[in-house]
Amino acid sequence: MVPAAGTYHYTQSGSVQAGPLSSNADPNGTLALGAPVSDGGGQRQQQERIYSSSWSQEQILVFHSNGVFLKSVTTRLGSGGFVQEQTCTPSHPLKVIALPLVVGNSWSDQAPCNGRTVTVKGKVLRTETRTVGGTRVSTDVVSISTTQTGGGYNISLNLTMWIAPAYGLSVHATETGSGTAQGFPFNENLTEDLQNLTPDR
Repeated sequence: MVPAAGTYHYTQSGSVQAGPLSSNADPNGTLALGAPVSDGGGQRQQQERIYSSSWSQEQILVFHSNGVFLKSVTTRLGSGGFVQEQTCTPSHPLKVIALPLVVGNSWSDQAPCNGRTVTVKGKVLRTETRTVGGTRVSTDVVSISTTQTGGGYNISLNLTMWIAPAYGLSVHATETGSGTAQGFPFNENLTEDLQNLTPDR
């Protein structure tokens, strides 16, 4: 399900470091979702996640009946005159989530991206009930590991999301990352919780 367009609010904690640039997540962050548009039989949506004034990520996702596919991702880190912006546009949209979500299902995909090789591996671990803004929702706990190698990159990211299929949203997530980027150390850790299932319009 494509999540409803609008701005969602998350409580969050964590930090990211990429060489000389680093940022701590603000206690409150936002996820801005654009209106979905048709794309090759699916629905394309722009999603921008703001962690702080100096840390954000924008993704272009396409939702199909058999999965969610990543068309591009842009990460921005830094502020003022010291902003590093990295965009990854895979040679084909990467399958990041296989649908429908069924416990035990796993998937993988790989594609070159701007001189790097990006590999994604995912699995549905279990189901859990969580409370979001006073509403109890059913979630599927999904583990996704991503690696970027080549072109000066050797980064591993491990993301666990509690996805509420009825809303198409991650209501809780934890992510850790480590490695090197163009010779600089890279480290990331993040925990986030959705505050409300209804977006600001």
